[in-house]
Amino acid sequence: MRNALLCMAAVVWAPITDLRPGRRVGRRAMKGIVTRVSPVKAYRKGDGTQGRMFSLLMTDESGSVKVCVFGNGVLKFSHHPLPGEEFILTNFKVLPAKQEFNWAENAFEVHLDGAPRHISVRVCV
Repeated sequence: MRNALLCMAAVVWAPITDLRPGRRVGRRAMKGIVTRVSPVKAYRKGDGTQGRMFSLLMTDESGSVKVCVFGNGVLKFSHHPLPGEEFILTNFKVLPAKQEFNWAENAFEVHLDGAPRHISVRVCV
């Protein structure tokens, strides 16, 4: 527990409204409450293989953002998120939102889709 606290001390907290599309966000973290969740869905990737994903809407005091969780990112959650739970996310990508699928009023969305060791998801208790 102490190591987790020390590790999080080196992270810069980013309010949702400060996130901008660009490169992967490594040393920044986003903390928010889940306000909406989709079920896990199967989809076909461009290479023909099967993938898994789900989406959630995270809200903090500054606003809301859609979080898309793909592939190995799905495995990082110890359980399927529930509305009202609070999570800390690190090492995510901020991308322009696909407006036809966007639940939030933002022009961007957060993607968790990398190798499991590169994504950090913590439930706040």
